[in-house]
Amino acid sequence: MEKSLLNFEVPREWRRVRPWLFVAKLGALVALLCAGAMLIAGGALPLGILGGLLVGAMFAHAIELQHQCLHGTALQGPRLNRLVGVALGLPMFVSFTKYRVQHLRHHRYAGTQNDSEFFAYGSRLEDLSFWRIVLRSFSLARYQTAARDIGHFVLGFGERGDGFSEKDRAAIRQEYLLALLLLAVAIGASVALGSAFVIKFWLLPAILVAEPSHFWIELPEHFGCAKLTVFPLGHTRTIRGSLFSFWFTNGNNFHAEHHLVQHVPIDRLPGVHALARNNLVHYDRDYVSFVRDRIVNRTFAYEGKEGLTCLH
Repeated sequence: MEKSLLNFEVPREWRRVRPWLFVAKLGALVALLCAGAMLIAGGALPLGILGGLLVGAMFAHAIELQHQCLHGTALQGPRLNRLVGVALGLPMFVSFTKYRVQHLRHHRYAGTQNDSEFFAYGSRLEDLSFWRIVLRSFSLARYQTAARDIGHFVLGFGERGDGFSEKDRAAIRQEYLLALLLLAVAIGASVALGSAFVIKFWLLPAILVAEPSHFWIELPEHFGCAKLTVFPLGHTRTIRGSLFSFWFTNGNNFHAEHHLVQHVPIDRLPGVHALARNNLVHYDRDYVSFVRDRIVNRTFAYEGKEGLTCLH
């Protein structure tokens, strides 16, 4: 048995990676992307819009699958996890290595002043109204950050004091170059064929659907939680959700449990939740309840564990 940060026991076999489960997730992702592309290609506007929504949603879902790869709990071995993880991040220009380095720092420093997240959608979101948060979800700031990263890691602009090793910098450079090459090939093929498919099949779904979708997947993680407490359940939220939300967010709804035992594969998090449920500080039954109670009504937990006090 393995003990977590709350000292409850987690069966050691729960850490065993089961690649076939992740391969099944990848199969579902590819099938749904193909279905969305077929709807877009059909020509009818209503079906095209539906296809664009489906493709964009799958781009966002791919980032959640990438998150599992960077923790090394998707497939066997770091090379295979990186290979698949890089591919999953390409549609939204997310560098696997940069995400991995910064996200693991987030796990290490969560609840301290050194904490920072890769997907930094803006500080003090708790101070914004519901509709301002909705508008923020459509922001292109993350793509601006990706463009700056390309200038820095590929072209050498900006300061080098960013905390990345030379090995990581080389990997990040490769990943951004691969994304740029893929975009250039897609644009070139689109122009050569006299088609706007690169816009319809990639850019519009990524910008108008995937970006806001991913924003709302990430938002609940630490929204309304204490910012400065090393108690893992104090700075992180869990949403019980449904089987659909568990699949679509790839277990991100059990985010407090993930912070407790980050090396436990995603498919085991419902079991961790059963062990940790009575200790959770920030818990919502479903995503509708989260939006209603935490964003619209702004009700947060006053009392936490170990004397913790959260935002209210």
